[in-house]
Amino acid sequence: MKIGLIGFGEAGEMFGRHLSTLADVKAFDINADSSMREKASAANIELCMSLQNVALNADYILSVVTADQTEAAAQAIAPHLSRQQYYLEMNSAAPQTKLRNAGLIPGLVDVAIMAPVNPSKQTVPLCVAHFEADHICKDLKALGLNARSVGAEIGQAAAIKLCRSIFIKGLEALTIEGLSTAYHYDVQEEVLASLDKTFPDMDWGGRQADYNFERVATHGRRRAAEMREAGYTVAAAGLKPTLSEAIAKVQDDFVSDVEAADAIHFGTWMQILAQLKN
Repeated sequence: MKIGLIGFGEAGEMFGRHLSTLADVKAFDINADSSMREKASAANIELCMSLQNVALNADYILSVVTADQTEAAAQAIAPHLSRQQYYLEMNSAAPQTKLRNAGLIPGLVDVAIMAPVNPSKQTVPLCVAHFEADHICKDLKALGLNARSVGAEIGQAAAIKLCRSIFIKGLEALTIEGLSTAYHYDVQEEVLASLDKTFPDMDWGGRQADYNFERVATHGRRRAAEMREAGYTVAAAGLKPTLSEAIAKVQDDFVSDVEAADAIHFGTWMQILAQLKN
């Protein structure tokens, strides 16, 4: 089987490394540099100079770019795809975005990645929506991927993903705002102790706060773009995307603060806040 990858970031590299042990894999990334070429070479993946080469003879093309590049990637590769090729739209994009892309690409398959690819790697749950979803899931499972059908309509997997994202990214935004304020007043230990009592399974006094800060500090731009797509999803349902838009702003603003302060991306949340304060 021949596989094409659009995007060779965190998700693209993980899927590429796994799939290259079972298939012929080619990849393209608009930001390819020497480091990326070395990673691709080490994984026996051909990093191509054009999307046309990635699409050539590929049975499946996996699009794993940031949410804000979803449409641009589809528009760029659409002229090079045949009706027989499956284009796995795996980005955190709104159902409406994926439907627009399906208008350009007849073989588009709506796929949602339902958890961080690390540490899950190839076992990360994938939701698949397409009228041939059962057949596609069979192929993906043969490639060692954890795929299941969630419906026949493009947009169903995207809706599952982005409704979930409102909760997950919303919790991150609450953590940033709530604990940053608690840190200012030097009451963080009392706040964390109270959260531990209310939510004893979440480990607020241990890993949870650090994890939420780290995800935003490291991936906030990407997550903010995802939340803007969540906002489009909410608006299309006839609701006001008040929270989705606010979550996106919290994520973007925090990353801007971290970048401006040249703060660490890894470490405890209090270390990050201490650097921002200085």
